[in-house]
Amino acid sequence: MPPAQRPAPMHSSVPPPNGVGASSPPQANGQQPYAYSVIPPPAPLPSLPMVPLPHQTFAPPRTSPPQQQGASKLSLAIAVFSLVLTMGMAVLLFLPRKGQLRIELGSEGGTRIERAEIFVDGKKECDTAPCRIANVSPGPKTIRVIAQDFVIPDLVTEVVESGKERVVVIPLRPMQALPQGTTVLRVAGGGQPGLKVLIDGVDKGPPPLELKGIAPGVHRVRFDGGARFEPLEQSVDVTAGKARDVGPIKLKVVQGHVNVELFTGGARVLVLRKDSGRIQKVLNGPWPMSFDVEAQGLKLVASALGRPSFEQDLTFADGEPELSIRVELGAAQASAVGVPRPPSAPEPRKAPPPPTPAPAAAAEKDDEPEAPAPSGTGSLNINSIPPSKVLLDGRPLGGTPKTDVSVSAGTHTVTFVHPDYGKKSVSVEVRAGQTATASVRFKTN
Repeated sequence: MPPAQRPAPMHSSVPPPNGVGASSPPQANGQQPYAYSVIPPPAPLPSLPMVPLPHQTFAPPRTSPPQQQGASKLSLAIAVFSLVLTMGMAVLLFLPRKGQLRIELGSEGGTRIERAEIFVDGKKECDTAPCRIANVSPGPKTIRVIAQDFVIPDLVTEVVESGKERVVVIPLRPMQALPQGTTVLRVAGGGQPGLKVLIDGVDKGPPPLELKGIAPGVHRVRFDGGARFEPLEQSVDVTAGKARDVGPIKLKVVQGHVNVELFTGGARVLVLRKDSGRIQKVLNGPWPMSFDVEAQGLKLVASALGRPSFEQDLTFADGEPELSIRVELGAAQASAVGVPRPPSAPEPRKAPPPPTPAPAAAAEKDDEPEAPAPSGTGSLNINSIPPSKVLLDGRPLGGTPKTDVSVSAGTHTVTFVHPDYGKKSVSVEVRAGQTATASVRFKTN
């Protein structure tokens, strides 16, 4: 580098190391040597403290205090209850609601009629008017009215709406003398439901019926109640200018339906034939148990070790194909095998036997006639006010009234059961060849 471009020498007040002067010796060419200063070595850098590298730490999970946990569970329970309540309300909104039916009767001139038999869908609902029926399923309903001294009107069909009351007014026409040559055949209702009437093989529908214009003469009237009943056929003679009444009719049951409820654990329950004792059916549960049987010649028997047995004939009243039986055996007997006997008390000392009577006295005693045991059969009329279900010696007979029920001579117990007024029992003695009556009146107020 040329001298002119060299930077100015740097002077330092720091003495040169090892005694070296501040200036160099003169040069051979006579030029003034450069002044220089020795630059001291750089001071060491200050030591920095060691700082650890940052690293990620994981805090332990926070645990809610017990009070907060209880509040959370309560909130969850309230939420679940609200959801269930909302769903229940939604279901109720979509379910069909029941309706009500009110039937009123009137006649020409606006006179109201209060006594009449009113049937809805073939089932008798009322004996008086107005007839109010609650909890009626929505849909069309057929109404039939029978009133004394009034012409039976045609079937009336009305539609019951959900949650509403349907009011029906049915006018009745007074019955007048039949014109000459007119024939009427009436089939009364009040029998069994599901019955249909066929006149000369033509289905006329369920009773009650009033058939006009029937040709005078003998007609074949058939009553059919389905597979469970034995059909009934009658010959009815219809006379010109007169009305002929038939019924009410209840058909004989040929196939019954039995409901059995067992209240004694471990009991063996069988259905046997009464004539031979042959097992017809073994009932193994689960209880209560329902099954179909022949309506004649069978009985139900239940037995358990150490207990008195239970027996009941499977008989069905006319028009009533269903029978319910409650099986409950008595307490265990101490004399049964495997049942321990209770400790017996010491037998009391026997009294000496009475002296033997003289021969004359003994002969006199032998001459006394013994009371004969009742034998033969009689009849029993059974009725109650209001009508009720009746049991004869524990055997159900259906509803009252019952007439000319054949029973063995002797004392019998008749039990009347009403769903609203309770149960009453009476004992009646029936003599051979005679008719007795068993009747009760329930207290209705």
